[in-house]
Amino acid sequence: MEDWLILHSDGSQFVPLPYWNPELVVGLPSELRVVDPDGGIKDDQLMGATILGGDAWGNGGLYDFEFTDPTVFQGNPVTAEAEIKITLDEPLWIKWENGGFQNKNIEISREIKRQIIIKGKNARIKNLLFAPNERGLLHVSFNFLAKKLSGQSEFDYRVIQRKSLTNAIVGGETYNIKIKGREGFYANAGSDLLVSQHDNINLNANDIGEAAIYNWYDSNGNLIYTGKDFSVSAEITEKYKLEVIALADGVKDYDEIEVKDGEIITMSPNPANTIATIEYKTVNASSAYLILSRPYSGTQNQYIINPNINQETINVSGLSAGVYSVILVCNGIAKDIKSLIIE
Repeated sequence: MEDWLILHSDGSQFVPLPYWNPELVVGLPSELRVVDPDGGIKDDQLMGATILGGDAWGNGGLYDFEFTDPTVFQGNPVTAEAEIKITLDEPLWIKWENGGFQNKNIEISREIKRQIIIKGKNARIKNLLFAPNERGLLHVSFNFLAKKLSGQSEFDYRVIQRKSLTNAIVGGETYNIKIKGREGFYANAGSDLLVSQHDNINLNANDIGEAAIYNWYDSNGNLIYTGKDFSVSAEITEKYKLEVIALADGVKDYDEIEVKDGEIITMSPNPANTIATIEYKTVNASSAYLILSRPYSGTQNQYIINPNINQETINVSGLSAGVYSVILVCNGIAKDIKSLIIE
């Protein structure tokens, strides 16, 4: 069997160390690749290995790529402390697309970059059709999460190539990931904002005190800006995600900020048995009402409110005990939801 060729992310060849992996199959060679995140960020990836996988035997066929923790390890698995990103080259991405994007525990992160994120154990991209001797490249990177660092300094991770129809293993690589101890940091996108529709709003990330990338994503996961501060028009209620990546080692953290034009501030008392006072805020609303809804019961009550008063007292003594959703609706659009317990 022909070994996989391992490349640095800059394209230079890496000479793999010989490694015997009894978990794969008797007689099947594997590679050991040591990954040191201290190498820094390059081209939106951590410095690391790029695998040349596919059909090396001249037969062609359907293959899966599996991404998994070893079955035996000490301490935490790397999936407990790091975000694992896979970047496919264009031919591999097209093959996956042609196969229907079949997968297990995979999330497409940035399609324009052909990047996916591992979301669970034994993740796979499936049903990639290779012609005889056809190959493709995939890159595996590890971004450790600042809030999940335990102090563990060494982890293992595996990429395994299987035949789609028989699940037989035909190749693989073991990654040995080493991370140095470091002080943590927190991404901070600021407090939620209440604004008028069409207002320009300024989003400001707190500086983490070291060189870093600041990425902002909309609620659909689209990257909309890179930088600490930017302005955006508030067309509708929107939740933005801030991603902060340290340039030194790729450690990252996330935060979210929601931009709203209506919200429920407080509900008291909660739990309530006779009356409940609900404090709310609206911006430029000409009409508003509250909905008290008990999930799965079919019970729903509506209360018209004055959007200029910001407070409403509701008699709940006639309602059955349980947990209710309180929904604020402004100009026919739901703006906020909170839970109220009625005893």
